Amino acid sequence: SGTLAGRSRPAPRGLAGRSLLDGCRLQFGWGEAGVGVACVDGSPGLATRTLPEPPAAAASPPAEYGVGMPDAPPPEGYRSPLETRYASARMRSIWSERRRIGTWRRLWLALAEAERELGLPITAEQVEALRTHLDDIDFDRAAALERELRHDVMAHVHAYGEVAPAAAPIIHLGATSQFVNCNTELLLMHESLDVVAGKLAAVVLALGDFATRWRDLPTLAFTHYQPAQPTTVGRRAAGWAHDLALVLEDVEQRRDGIRLRGVKGTTGTQASFL
Repeated sequence: SGTLAGRSRPAPRGLAGRSLLDGCRLQFGWGEAGVGVACVDGSPGLATRTLPEPPAAAASPPAEYGVGMPDAPPPEGYRSPLETRYASARMRSIWSERRRIGTWRRLWLALAEAERELGLPITAEQVEALRTHLDDIDFDRAAALERELRHDVMAHVHAYGEVAPAAAPIIHLGATSQFVNCNTELLLMHESLDVVAGKLAAVVLALGDFATRWRDLPTLAFTHYQPAQPTTVGRRAAGWAHDLALVLEDVEQRRDGIRLRGVKGTTGTQASFL
C-alpha cells in the first residue's frame, strides 16, 4: 500500500483540452504542492501554477456533541446525523462552506494567472488583488447576492469582486460554473480519501501489532458460523488486516484515479477564452 509505505502524492496529471490560444494545450492537474493550470506541448513562458494552501482549520470541535455544545446544530434547523454522529472534525472541515468557497477562489486565481501568461488582457495588479482576498469571504453578502441573482456561482463572483474591485472584470473569465463546482468537489473528494486511507493504514498497522502479540494464543476457528478447526488469535487478526489492506489498496486506487474536469470553457471547446 502506498499509504503504508508513506508514498508521496503522484506527479501532475489531469484532463487536458485543446486550447485555441496559440496552439497551446491547457492542462489542469495535481502537482506536489497542489493543483495548477499549465500549458503543455512545449509552449514557452507558462509555469505550472499551484493553488495556495487553504486557511488553517479552526480548533477541532468535540468528537461528540449535542445541544448546548459549541458545534451543536440549532434546535430549529436540520442537520444530518451522518455528520453530527459519525463525521470527524477534519472531514467536516474539508466539506465546510469556507473550504468550498475558498477553493473556488483558488481556482479562479489559478485560472487568471494562466490566462494572463497566455496573453489575455489581465494585469499583475488584478492577479494580486485576487491573491490578497482569497479568504476574505462575506457569506452573508454572498447569500444576499444569491437571492438577487438566483445563481450561487455568480453570487460569489460578485462578492469576490466587491472585495477585490480591480479584479472584478476578470473573475471567472471564460469559465463555466462547473469549472469551480466540479473541480472543487473532486479536490475535496481527493483530500477526503486521503483521510480515509490514513485511517485504514493505521488500523492495518494496529492489527499487525495485535496479530504479532497474540500469534501463539489458540482459539477455535469457524466456517459457515460453525466450529471448525483450531487456529490462533494472531492468525485471525492477520486475516482481518489482510482484508483491510485490500480495501486500502482500492481506496488509494480510486483516489489516485480521480481526474479533474479541465479548463474547457462554457461548451468544452475553450472558445470562450478567446
